[in-house]
Amino acid sequence: MPITYENIVKCDLNGFDTLVGQITNKSTSLHAMLPNFPQEKYPEQYAELIDRLKILREIIGSEIDKIKLGVAPEFPKEWIERVNISEDDDDIVKAQKYKHNSLVINKKAYFMVYIYNKLMNSYKNHLKKYDLDCKNKYGMSYLDLKYSKHKAKGQKKFIKRCEYFSPVLDTPCIMNKLCHKIERLENDIIYSGEYSISCLPSLNKHKFEIDNAMVSSLNIIYKQYRSQMQFKYIKPLLEEAVSYDDFGEYVSVMVDSLNKEYSEKCFNLISNSQELFEYFIALGERYKDKGKSFNYSFAWDMLGESIIEIIPQKSVVCVKDESGVEYLGNTYCAVEVKENDNLE
Repeated sequence: MPITYENIVKCDLNGFDTLVGQITNKSTSLHAMLPNFPQEKYPEQYAELIDRLKILREIIGSEIDKIKLGVAPEFPKEWIERVNISEDDDDIVKAQKYKHNSLVINKKAYFMVYIYNKLMNSYKNHLKKYDLDCKNKYGMSYLDLKYSKHKAKGQKKFIKRCEYFSPVLDTPCIMNKLCHKIERLENDIIYSGEYSISCLPSLNKHKFEIDNAMVSSLNIIYKQYRSQMQFKYIKPLLEEAVSYDDFGEYVSVMVDSLNKEYSEKCFNLISNSQELFEYFIALGERYKDKGKSFNYSFAWDMLGESIIEIIPQKSVVCVKDESGVEYLGNTYCAVEVKENDNLE
C-alpha cells in the first residue's frame, strides 16, 4: 500500500474500536480459571487453558497489529458460548458438554471489581444476598463460613453455589491473592490504633523558637479549614445538581482549591517550610495537652510538596546476601547507605 494521505487516514481509522482490552480481559480470566483445574487432577482441562493462553497471546498481537495489517483476528466464539445439555444426550456427550461449559470464559477475575464499578456493584449485591441467606441458615456471615476450618457437607455446597453464581472468579490466582492481601492491609490500617498515630512529631528538629501568639493564629486557620472541609453547607446542593460520577470530581477540585487557599494563609504567616512544620507540631502538642485530637493531615495538606524537604531521606541499595530474597539466581537484601559507606 503506497504512503498517501488517504491511506494514512484509513490506517488511523483501522486503529479505532480496537478489542485489545476485551481480549486481554479474557486472557486474565483464563489465568484466574487455572487454579480451578490443578494439573495433576485435571490434566486435560489444564492443558487446554494453557493452549488458549498461548493462542490469545497471538490474537492480542494480531489485534494490536490490525492498524498496520488491516485484518482483524477472529476470536474463537466457542470459548465464550455455553452449549445446551439435553436429557436425550448419552453419558459421553454429556461429559463432553460439561467439560466444554466448565472452560467457558464468562467471568472476570475478582480483583477487577476495583476497575469496573458495575462489576463491583454486582458483586456486592450478590454477596449481600448470600450473606443474609447464610446468617439465616447457619447463624454466621458468609465470609465467616467460607474461612471456617470445619464445615459440614451442606455448608460446603452452599459456598460452592455462591461461587458458581458469583459474577467474578475469586480463585487463588496471583492477582487475586495480591488484591486480598492489600484489602487486609487497608483494613488493618483503618482499624489499627497503631497506624492512626502520626509519625510527624518525631521528625521535629526543634530548630526554631515557638511564638505562642503565632500558634494561636495558626489555630484559627486550622479551625476554619476543618470547618470548610466538612462541606456540610454545599454537599446536598452538589448531590442534587451533578451526577454521581461527577460528584467525586467536583469534591476533588474543591479540596484542591481549599488546600491552596489555606496553604497560602499559613505561608503568609510563616514563609519557611521547616519553621511552619515545627509550628504545626507545636499546635498539635497544644491540642494533646488539652486532651483533644489534632489531625496531622493538616500539615501534609498545607505544606504540600515542600514536606519532602522536611522528611528525612534514606538511600537504600540491594546487595548480595545469602540470607536475603532470591532473585534471578542470586539472593539480595536491602541495606541503608550512610554518608561514609563505600558502595564498592
